[in-house]
Amino acid sequence: MQKIALVIADTHLDKNLSIFAIEKSLAWNKIGQVYTLSDINFYSNSKHILLNSSSTIDRVDALKILLDNSQENTYLFINWDSFISSPEQWQDEFAQYDFIGTPMWIDENAYFLGGQNFCILSRRLLSNLVTALEQMDQSTHQKNWSNHNIYMHLNHFVNIGCNFANQSTSQLFSYESGPRMQQTFGVSGSANFPLLLSEQEILVNANEIGARQTSPTTLLNFLRFCLETGKFQLFKTSVEGFINKPNLKKALEYELSINPMSELPRVIQNFNSEDILNS
Repeated sequence: MQKIALVIADTHLDKNLSIFAIEKSLAWNKIGQVYTLSDINFYSNSKHILLNSSSTIDRVDALKILLDNSQENTYLFINWDSFISSPEQWQDEFAQYDFIGTPMWIDENAYFLGGQNFCILSRRLLSNLVTALEQMDQSTHQKNWSNHNIYMHLNHFVNIGCNFANQSTSQLFSYESGPRMQQTFGVSGSANFPLLLSEQEILVNANEIGARQTSPTTLLNFLRFCLETGKFQLFKTSVEGFINKPNLKKALEYELSINPMSELPRVIQNFNSEDILNS
């Protein structure tokens, strides 16, 4: 089997979680060249492509350089919170698709196309995606890169013959949320870290996870899984210094909006000297 390129984009100030995701993914021996799309060259054993911001147009420019300076036909895109978790679960069928991503669970139903934080794109699809996005208006170019960029052009890609993995195959490829029936090749979403990684692996980056995770539900699930898996030191580190953690504060406000009797504020208060509800 031809080697697969590993691609990660990151313009966040702290790149430690992206380095961690790369190194976890390199446990699979089918990875060839690593490409980092970033404002700085943060991983020495990679080919660095300048990415100035998270805007769509800057991402398109970086992807054009990637296509021009790589020979691979298959690209595995990972993210700071997604990586290869079980290399032994790889199936050669995955590489036969132009796109296979992480199933997105909406109202308890898996959306077949999947998310793009952990996904495989063929050179053909990637090239056509770049062309399609270049032709869009300036307002789209200035927006942050979105997981919906492929969805917007789905009919066009299907019409030119691109092959998308179905739901059942995507469920074998990667997992983020919803029912989990078996191990998958990859995993997406920082909420799953306590379920898959040792406490020591996560502790070193605990505060960065909280700083980067802007989704209240994902952060709340991360904390819940810390407790359910007995990773109490990780929970403690994650909630200490509440007053300086705006994402955690937003998550707690969301928790109380849907569950006013929640015990979470009391638990978090145990690890903070300040009054977290009035901070």
